[in-house]
Amino acid sequence: MRTLEKLENCPCGSGQLPALCCLGDDQALRLEGKFCERLRQYALRTRGPKWLEQARKDLKLESDDQELFDGLFAKLAYFHYGHPTLFDSFLGQRPGFSAEETTLVWALQHARLSVFKILEIRRGQSILVQDLLFGGYDWVHEGSLAEPDMRGAVLLARLAPVGPATMMFGMYIRPMAEWKARLILDQLEGQAGQRLEPALLRQWQWSSQLCALWRQGFRELDEFSMPLQVTSEGEPIVRVRDCFPFEQGQGETIRQALKGFPELYWDNRQSARWFVGPSELGRVSLQPKALILECDSLGRAERLGEGLRTIPALQKRRRQRTRPLKDESIRKIYQEWSSRWPEEALAALGGLTPRQSVDTAEGRQRVTQLLGEFESYQRTLPSTQSISIEPLRSELGL
Repeated sequence: MRTLEKLENCPCGSGQLPALCCLGDDQALRLEGKFCERLRQYALRTRGPKWLEQARKDLKLESDDQELFDGLFAKLAYFHYGHPTLFDSFLGQRPGFSAEETTLVWALQHARLSVFKILEIRRGQSILVQDLLFGGYDWVHEGSLAEPDMRGAVLLARLAPVGPATMMFGMYIRPMAEWKARLILDQLEGQAGQRLEPALLRQWQWSSQLCALWRQGFRELDEFSMPLQVTSEGEPIVRVRDCFPFEQGQGETIRQALKGFPELYWDNRQSARWFVGPSELGRVSLQPKALILECDSLGRAERLGEGLRTIPALQKRRRQRTRPLKDESIRKIYQEWSSRWPEEALAALGGLTPRQSVDTAEGRQRVTQLLGEFESYQRTLPSTQSISIEPLRSELGL
């Protein structure tokens, strides 16, 4: 691998650090996009058109979501897959770089894939993240995430040092609830049989496994049979109904504008569902004088609403939201759930009930795993809301 030494001064001759001189945040992202396209063209010339398809297959990156593939999965193919990687082979050709590209390449050589929790936010500017896998803290220049509803969100992302701060070069487009993310990291470490290090996740087998577990985690949360008080992204569940009025006669104009939202899947001319990957996160419906957005959390409503507000014909929203449940109501929900759960047919158990599943060794293992996840989630709740899982274990002979 050809390694670029860290530059004392910017190659342009200004005498300043390179990331502070020639490579600002916006320019870095634009350069990174162009650089990835350069890598793709290099792959087509030197490895043939079937190489990327093979990489997608080996990395288990099959996805219908183009934004997800462009945002993270393609980066795994370019920077992690194979030995040497496409990135290393490209550098081995000693291509010519501008001063700005030299700074970018150094940053990409020091990028790391990990799981990060947002702790603090400088609104519209940057976020302070904690690395849940390897430890440490970084201020990340990422304005799109620097909003109040993102505090506490957990992200699967690639970070790279650019100057005195850090930038995000690739992210799974959906945050994960922290309790579930920690279970995934424990599972990954158990499979590795050793303490995880950044160098291990540079290997494509382990970087792809982390992504596979992350996607599987969302599928499990979507099928979670215990009623959650948070969304799969870790946000408190609140039923939100946003109404965006518009002038009569503007309906068709707005419908055409909504056709440009790839995350919307239309059931008919009046209603659509909002998906990220396989998960439905909200619904929109077009009425004669208003567009209605319904979501299960304020964060989801804000994220989709941000796009809706770019449609000029839509007026200022009017919001309705449910009040949070009281602690005794939440505990009652869990108590009623625990009395029904052993007899419920579950997709996670192949359509069997937990009582039926414990008759086989494989079924007992899966039921035990589900109860362990329920228990992990219950530990995140105040004691005035949570219940014990032990009675369920005893009832099922576990």
